[in-house]
Amino acid sequence: SKEELVKVKSEQRSKEELVKVKSEQRSKEELVKVKSEQRSKNEKQRELERQKEIAGQIKLKQEELLAKNVKKEDEGIVNYLNEKIAIRFSLMRYGFKLTNRTAGSSVDENIIFKDYKELFLYLPRAVQIGFFSPFPNLWVTPGVQTGYLGRILAGLETLLVYLIFIGFFVVLTLEKKILKPVAPILIIAGIVIVLLGFVVSNVGAIYRMRQALFIPYFIIGVYGLNMLFTRVRNFLSRHEYRNPV
Repeated sequence: SKEELVKVKSEQRSKEELVKVKSEQRSKEELVKVKSEQRSKNEKQRELERQKEIAGQIKLKQEELLAKNVKKEDEGIVNYLNEKIAIRFSLMRYGFKLTNRTAGSSVDENIIFKDYKELFLYLPRAVQIGFFSPFPNLWVTPGVQTGYLGRILAGLETLLVYLIFIGFFVVLTLEKKILKPVAPILIIAGIVIVLLGFVVSNVGAIYRMRQALFIPYFIIGVYGLNMLFTRVRNFLSRHEYRNPV
C-alpha cells in the first residue's frame, strides 16, 4: 500500500540521515584529533628548538666564563674550584634563568660566579635566600601565576617559618644535646637548601623545592617554641605580680 511505501521510504531516509550525521561527526572528530596531534607536534618542536637555543646560550656563556678564567699552572686546586664548581654553578644558574625567563619572582638573576672567591662571598646571601625567602617585599606584590592571594598566603607561611626558626635557635642555644641524633639530617638538608640558594634564581621554585627539606627543622623548631613558652609561663608564675589590697 501507499502508506507502507511512504513509511519504508521515511525509515530509509532516516537511516541515511543518521548514517550521514554519524559520518560527519566521525569526520569532525578525526579532524579535531589530527589538529590536536599537529598542535602537540608543533609544541614539541618548539620546545626542542627552545631547548637547543638554551643549550647554545649556555655553551656560549661557558666559553665566555672559561675565557675570563686565567689558569695558573702552579694552582691546580684553584683552577679546579673555578672550573668545576664556581663556573658550573654559574652555568646552572644561567640555565635556570633562561628556562624561567617569564617568572615573576626572580632574585639575583644576573649574578654570575667567575671564580671560587665570588662563590664564597655569595655564601651568606645563598643562606639567606635558601632559608628565609620569599622576603617581605614580595608578600604584597601580585604574582604572575598566583596573584595577590598566593603572595599573601606565601607571606603568612613565611612568617610562620620565621617563628618556627626562632624555636629552632632556642633549642640550638639551650638544648644542644637533643640535636646530636638528628645532626646528620639537619646538615644534609641545610647543605641542599644552601645549594638551592646558589643555583636557583627564582624564589617561587626555591619555595617549592625546600618544603620537604624543612621538615626536620620544623619538628625541632616546634619543640623549641613549646619549650620557650613553658619556660616563660613558669617564670611568670614564679614572679607573679600581686596588687596590694
